[in-house]
Amino acid sequence: MQFHRIAKIPLHEYPSWGMLPSEGSLPAIEARRLVSILGGFTSRPDRCYLGIWEGFGVPELQAWRHRPRLFLPHRAYFLFPGPIDGVAALSFGTFQHPANLWWPQTRTWCVATDIDLYETYIAGSEACIQRVVEDSDLEAFRVKLEDRVDIDGDLINR
Repeated sequence: MQFHRIAKIPLHEYPSWGMLPSEGSLPAIEARRLVSILGGFTSRPDRCYLGIWEGFGVPELQAWRHRPRLFLPHRAYFLFPGPIDGVAALSFGTFQHPANLWWPQTRTWCVATDIDLYETYIAGSEACIQRVVEDSDLEAFRVKLEDRVDIDGDLINR
């Protein structure tokens, strides 16, 4: 579903009753909750890869332009090794932003928050995903790999 469609507001406009969800950024409280869950689904929570989108355009990130990057279609990410606890607290000088991509060295799960979406996606084992979906502090739903996330993928709220 698309937020602006279920909220019945035009695209890129604010609702009269409050703010839009955070686009492209997993809120810190949800990030910490996921960290507490996902840490139990890897034997090495101290060894993770944290990726942040290279396109934020802040000078503090440009200092890292020679760091290894992960190139995906239409996006590139600076990669940093670190503990899972660093996900919500990535900071580069005055620029602070949660990781857009993060996964443990064991590759038992992966978390992705695209800069153009309101949602965060998690891939993992059945037990891992079940634990996330059951958590009452998170609004989490199962999706299939073939489910569309683009604006035309909402077949209910046209």
